[in-house]
Amino acid sequence: MQKESQRKTLDDIGRDWDRNVQARALELSTNSDAAYRSLCNHILKHLKEHAPVGSSVLDAGCGLGFLTKQIHDLKYNVVGVDVSHGSIRFAVDNFKGIDFEANSIEDYAVANSSKFHAVVANMVLHNTPDLGATLKAISKLLQPGGVLIGTIPHPAFYLYNRADLTAEQLGDYSEEHEVELPFRIRGGEPHPGLVSYYHRGLASYNKQLRRARLIDIAVDEPSRVGPGNPHDVLILVAHESDSD
Repeated sequence: MQKESQRKTLDDIGRDWDRNVQARALELSTNSDAAYRSLCNHILKHLKEHAPVGSSVLDAGCGLGFLTKQIHDLKYNVVGVDVSHGSIRFAVDNFKGIDFEANSIEDYAVANSSKFHAVVANMVLHNTPDLGATLKAISKLLQPGGVLIGTIPHPAFYLYNRADLTAEQLGDYSEEHEVELPFRIRGGEPHPGLVSYYHRGLASYNKQLRRARLIDIAVDEPSRVGPGNPHDVLILVAHESDSD
């Protein structure tokens, strides 16, 4: 567990993911990550339910841009943003005709006046050290009534399904804490760079969403995503308040 003052900056987190670009690109380019493909299908289903084709979408924490490309192919006007400069370089080189930017969600929201019909945050919210700041930035980027579709490792199951963690790393479910973990897909080798996982209980996510004026919160709990462990993933769907 780390104290707030010791937590990584967003630049640190971007550099962590930079170290994993080559390994992750190989997995996604060869369709080796079946859980990722399944999760993308869940996200796209929710996107089609809540955002009309042709509307604007921000892929917040887009990584290498594979999901961004799928959203683009469904005829949405999509922009991809990520703190990992290496990931964005890969996305720009491989997915032409899509706007990508190396930036944090927080800084992007300050610098841009654009309003999006939907923001997709796939496996991002648990990787940000200041959830409140990230959600407020997302809310600012959404048009009134716009939708956030976020996916996270299930707070009640993900860490506790792992056999490689100590009791100290697992911590108290009710307390927010940081764990550094190797990223690996099921049956794959660990990536070279450790990544930060910020554990927060579901009540904490709910509280922070509402503080950011993201309301009408719905929780989707797939029984299993691809070949992963049961209940490993949680999908959050929330709307920007259209009240003043």
